[in-house]
Amino acid sequence: HDVSPEWHVRMQAAFQKYTDNAVSKTINLPHDATVQDVEDAYLLAYKLGCKGITIYRDGSRAEQVLSTGTTSASGSETEGEVKIGNKRDVKDRPQTLQGITEKIKTGYGNLYVTVNILDGKPFEVFAQIGKSGYSTMADTEAICRLISLAFRSGVPVSKVIKQLKGIGGSTPVFGNGALISSIPDAIAHVLHTHFGEGKEIKQELDFSGEFCPDCGGRIEHEAGCIVCTSCGYSKC
Repeated sequence: HDVSPEWHVRMQAAFQKYTDNAVSKTINLPHDATVQDVEDAYLLAYKLGCKGITIYRDGSRAEQVLSTGTTSASGSETEGEVKIGNKRDVKDRPQTLQGITEKIKTGYGNLYVTVNILDGKPFEVFAQIGKSGYSTMADTEAICRLISLAFRSGVPVSKVIKQLKGIGGSTPVFGNGALISSIPDAIAHVLHTHFGEGKEIKQELDFSGEFCPDCGGRIEHEAGCIVCTSCGYSKC
C-alpha cells in the first residue's frame, strides 16, 4: 500500500478525463481502513468525475491474489505470501516412447489418433485427419499439442476427457459404435476407450433423421428451415 487511496482515485480520474467509457480500477485500501476512508474515496471519485469506483480492503477475503508482508517498526518486512496458483512441472519427453494408434471416423474424414504412453499413462497425443483442409489439420494439431502439454504436466486423463467429450461440430457422424460430434470428441472417445474406467463412450443412437451440429440431437424441417428440438439450433 505504497500508494494512498487518494492517489489511486486521482490516477483513475486522470484516465477518465480523456475517456468516454467508464474506466475500471480497484482502489486498494489497507486492512485498517475505516468507513470514513471508504466514504472519502467515493466522494473524491465523484468530485473528480469518475464514472465508477471499486474498492478492496486488504484481508477482507479469506484468499486473495496477492498478499505481501507488513513492515515492522524496525523497517524490515515480515514474511509474506504470494498466491498465484499451483505450478506444474512439464516432464521432458524421452527419446523413445511406445503407444497405440486407432482409426476413428469423423465428419471431416478418418482420424488416426496416436497416444504414446509413459509409465502406463498417456504422455502425448498425435492425430492425423485424412482428406481435409489445412485449417482442419492446423486445428487438430493445436488440440493435440495442448492435450500433450496437459498430460506432460500431470493433468489426469479423466479431466482431459471431460473437457473434450461432447464438443459439437457441424458434421456429426456415427463411428466406433457412438455418435462422434467433432474431432475433439473423437479424441476423447479414443482416450476413454483405452485409458478411461473401462466404459465405452456411448450415446443413444437415433438413425431416423439428421443431427444438430451443436448438440448432436435430432433436427426437423420446418417451413424451409432446419430446427433442433433439443437445443433450439436453427438454420434457413
